[in-house]
Amino acid sequence: METEDCFQVGLIAYHDKDYSRAKEWMIEGLRKFQPTIYSSYLTKTVLKEFIAWCEYETSQRFNSTKTGFAYKALSITNEILEKEPDNKNAKENKAFFQLVIEKHEVKQAQTKKRPPYMDIYSSLCRGQTNKTAEELALLTCYYDRSTPKLFIKPAKIEVLNLKPRIVKYSNIITDEEIKVVKTLATPRLRRATINNLATGKLEFAKYRVSKTGWLEDYENEVVDRISKRISSLTGLSTILESAEAMQVANYGIGGHYEPHWDHAINPKASILRIHKGNRLATFLIYMSDVESGGYTVFMRANAIVKPSKGDAVFWYNLRRSGAGDSSTRHAACPVIVGSKWVSNKWIHSHGQEFRRPCGLQNDGLAWETTVY
Repeated sequence: METEDCFQVGLIAYHDKDYSRAKEWMIEGLRKFQPTIYSSYLTKTVLKEFIAWCEYETSQRFNSTKTGFAYKALSITNEILEKEPDNKNAKENKAFFQLVIEKHEVKQAQTKKRPPYMDIYSSLCRGQTNKTAEELALLTCYYDRSTPKLFIKPAKIEVLNLKPRIVKYSNIITDEEIKVVKTLATPRLRRATINNLATGKLEFAKYRVSKTGWLEDYENEVVDRISKRISSLTGLSTILESAEAMQVANYGIGGHYEPHWDHAINPKASILRIHKGNRLATFLIYMSDVESGGYTVFMRANAIVKPSKGDAVFWYNLRRSGAGDSSTRHAACPVIVGSKWVSNKWIHSHGQEFRRPCGLQNDGLAWETTVY
């Protein structure tokens, strides 16, 4: 069999998607290459191009470039360009193979760097939690009548997790108040930012997709009333010197915020430059139901909070010593169907000395480097 014969058999195998066999015949044709009148259109370059594509198709079949097939395809194409630098087909093939390899390498790098809590995050966002029956049995619901205001109108509390302690308050804001907050915040909504963990500066990030706006207590009596109500429910000060303005956020379809902490873990973080101390606690209010998705999830606690209009969730970000509690890492799951509206009050440590005094023991470092 001559080059022409090997090529024709290899071509049939190629069309039958038997790329391994096609490659063998093309290589044999290349080994026997001896141009004749019947194969005048057939050159070494044509044979090498087919061999390169057989290598690539093999990589696609195995759905991986780890085997080196795509790299071989690129290597063969480079050989062609060394002798024929102006070969148009080879140039286009080289660009294509390089793109395939780059995409694979990026995917591999992302897979290797994917931290374990991201798998838990994904699982929780699907509504899957692994709390044991014993853990669930310790979670309770009760009415809080601990203060004069709460004695008149008790707060309905559901304990979602013990360590860290995460509680849910039911019906703490009315539909009328929600309407006022949305009306005030909507014109101010802008793309949300994050605190860069390394520099402490505010910046945009792909892992936080939402719009946010801020409302000060003194701007409107409804906002002020909600702030004071949060103080009554938590026992913490929410005045200007001890808390941030109310943040209102809207998550559209696909809107989410991947796992993060609310408190600063870098002493240069921008939230510390407002001179109110670190974020002691978070009070998150749900101002809408979400048809599908949009959960608030806590990775270490394996806790899931489904958005429920008028309800709120509360937790401490700092331990008694003032150290950050790494177990409070949480996330806003992607909204699948609907629109998610929330508002939150970040309560800082300044002014809380007698409301939540330090413990007698050092229960953590001032700046934690724990990543999970």
